[in-house]
Amino acid sequence: MDKDELQFSDAALLSRISFFDGLNDINLYVEDVDSQYLYETIFKRLLGNQYSIQTIFPCGGKRAVKEMFSERGHSTDGIKNVYVVDGDFDRLLFAEEMIDDPQFVYLKMYNIESCLINEYGLCNLVKSKLKCMEAEAYERLNYTQWYHRIIAEAKELFLCYCYIQKFQLSIPNVNRSHYEFIDEKTGFKRTDGSFEKYKKDLYDAHPDAEAEINVIRQDFEGQFGTHYEILVCGKFLLSSLHTYLYTVVNKSIPKDDLLWCLANSFDVNILKYVKDACLGTGSIMKTSCES
Repeated sequence: MDKDELQFSDAALLSRISFFDGLNDINLYVEDVDSQYLYETIFKRLLGNQYSIQTIFPCGGKRAVKEMFSERGHSTDGIKNVYVVDGDFDRLLFAEEMIDDPQFVYLKMYNIESCLINEYGLCNLVKSKLKCMEAEAYERLNYTQWYHRIIAEAKELFLCYCYIQKFQLSIPNVNRSHYEFIDEKTGFKRTDGSFEKYKKDLYDAHPDAEAEINVIRQDFEGQFGTHYEILVCGKFLLSSLHTYLYTVVNKSIPKDDLLWCLANSFDVNILKYVKDACLGTGSIMKTSCES
């Protein structure tokens, strides 16, 4: 919940809606200003030819999406409106503030990047870079080892971020540089004690932090078990993955290309609940991480 979220003006959004009036079969509102192309690809894969989507409306943050929902409601001139926002820490910390409506969808992972990361697409990427057979690509990638390790290493950091956001402390958290804690040579947790110092400084400044973080941990595991992949920001994981891939293929792959590869290869069935919201079937449960 970033207080400095960039927001599109209502006038600009309404102007775009008017411009595309009659061209969309469904109006889709999302947070990220620069991700229309990404969401178009995702929704076309998700919905197939069932809907014509000529544009997607970025609002510049969750608060702005909520405001558009309040203003635009379920439809605009007979066109259905669906709102898709990041899961963030909402189910864990701010469940009472979540909008409970079948056309307002919270991603069940932290954000859209979290949903896209997949072994199949990464294996094909490694295969193309190394010009090797598939079996070798899977072995060289060692996806499961990377994924489980970075989640295990990052979960304590994100529990600290939860504490900071829960008590609205003026301490940089999710939006700080990922490479403060990710080793730029390996993609895994830095071994120079950066996180340990961050946690110590937090505990020293806030004596209740350790106890409160343990409460948050218990609350999380009570809802989601040990599925900490739900808690870790997908952008953080992409930063880790971007560096880790360099160690696998010995060359840098632009982050945009990496994200594009993932968007075109992930299993869209994990977003079936988003499809259901678009098609008007099923229900959106606020506390489930199951697809």
